[in-house]
Order: sequence, then structure tokens, then C-alpha cells
Amino acid sequence: GAIRWVVSSPFLRCLQTAAEIASALGIKTIHVDNGLCEVLQTRNVAVRPQYVEPDKLKLTDGSMAGLVFTNTGEPEAEWPEELSSARVRFTKTLERLPMDFGGNTVVVAHGDTVAQFVALTKKVAEDSVYSVPNCSMVCADVASPDGKTPVFSRVWVGPDILTLDSMVE
Repeated sequence: GAIRWVVSSPFLRCLQTAAEIASALGIKTIHVDNGLCEVLQTRNVAVRPQYVEPDKLKLTDGSMAGLVFTNTGEPEAEWPEELSSARVRFTKTLERLPMDFGGNTVVVAHGDTVAQFVALTKKVAEDSVYSVPNCSMVCADVASPDGKTPVFSRVWVGPDILTLDSMVE
């Protein structure tokens, strides 16, 4: 079926990618979810990042002028944040999004979030996903037989995502 939703990290490069995807698909609303933001660890960012205000961004980036941005209401991540805490946040967010949106959804996020999704859905150790280049893709079917918990199946991991586990295809 057709993609119905675009959900993005609140950070600039993800919002820009989400805007391009939404425009190409004819989707007018981007849902911004703070649970998808980058790991807020000092190894990634030296100072607390400023969350982008999409309405201000629309004034400076014409490609976003016709889009509507809504925030899912998730709180901003703690600063600074350990990778282990971020992984818990990613897992909760990735399990919540299918329940919140249903239907085919594009999620635009950062490398560590994508790595956590691979670990979660392919049942591999979190540290075994060691390379997620820009514009990497992971696709999965999701169902919720009990209406509460998502079950991911038919997970496809792009060939550019490298893992230490030879069983991941």
C-alpha cells in the first residue's frame, strides 16, 4: 500500500530529508518525534543541541513552505545522555510509532536509531550493528495481534548497513 505518514527526528538534517520524501510522496504533514533525536552524548554533540522549530525553518527553506509540521508530544531527550539510555528511548519510540500511526510509515532518523531498529527487529546484539551510512534503509512489516505490542516481520536491511553478525541479511 501507499505510504501514509512521514515521522522525523527534530534535528535539521532529518527534517530536510523528511521534507523531500514527503514532497515526493504528496504528503503534506510531517510528524516530528523527539524520541527519534540523535544520541545526546558529548561524543556526538559537544553542546546541547537546539531543537529546530519547523515554523522558523519554513521561513528560510522554501522547500518546506507548503508542509505542516506537528509534534507527537514526546519530551526532549535528557542532556547529556548515555548511549544505553538512548537505546532504551529508541526502542520505546520504535515500538510506539506503529501503534500511534498504523499504516505504511517512513521514519527519518539518525544512525544510532537505525542501528537500534536493526538490533531490535533482527534480534542481534546492539553493539553488532557498527556502520549505518547516511541515507541507509531498513524496511519491515509490522502487525499487532493484541492491539498493544508491535510484531516486526519481513525485515530487510540495506546492504550498506554493516553488522558483525553474519546471520543478518
